[in-house]
Amino acid sequence: MPSKPHIHNLYLLYLLILSLSATPAAAITQYAEAPSCQIIGDPDIYGIGVRLGYYLTFFAGAIAVCSRNKRAMGETIKPINIIFCAVLIALIRNTLKGSFALLEWQITILSVWSLPTFLCVLIFTFGSARPASWAIYLLLSSIYLGLTPWLYWTRREQGQRMDCPVFKTILYLCFPISGFGGPVAV
Repeated sequence: MPSKPHIHNLYLLYLLILSLSATPAAAITQYAEAPSCQIIGDPDIYGIGVRLGYYLTFFAGAIAVCSRNKRAMGETIKPINIIFCAVLIALIRNTLKGSFALLEWQITILSVWSLPTFLCVLIFTFGSARPASWAIYLLLSSIYLGLTPWLYWTRREQGQRMDCPVFKTILYLCFPISGFGGPVAV
């Protein structure tokens, strides 16, 4: 027996009210108190919930591509855009609050941009999606990639602690990694 449409609206209203009661962690990626060189990450950016959301979306999209289900392929871009937008807002917020900005942006580039772009290319090649979904994804990608030079030129050393003895360079950033016995550049 089909349910009444107004009941679905009540569920949506309940979920909206429930979602408004949740507050973000408002954490930033930073070092623990001195003398520790332990880095404490931000769960709003690369916590288990965000990572699971990305990985499950990626695998659902990969299954849709493998099964040639065009409708499912088109629907996969929506959650990618939602998670991408949320992570991008958190990254910008944290960068402006003084987080370990370059580390955060480098950690998230694989999940925020690389994997979804690969999936979107497959969807574009084999499936279909609404032009608005593509436009939103391209806009978010442009903002993410466009902010990288700003980050490099203005926030390169933000959040780093030079008193930590061991450094490893990834691209243009040095940060402490234990177990190397001295500064290591990659």
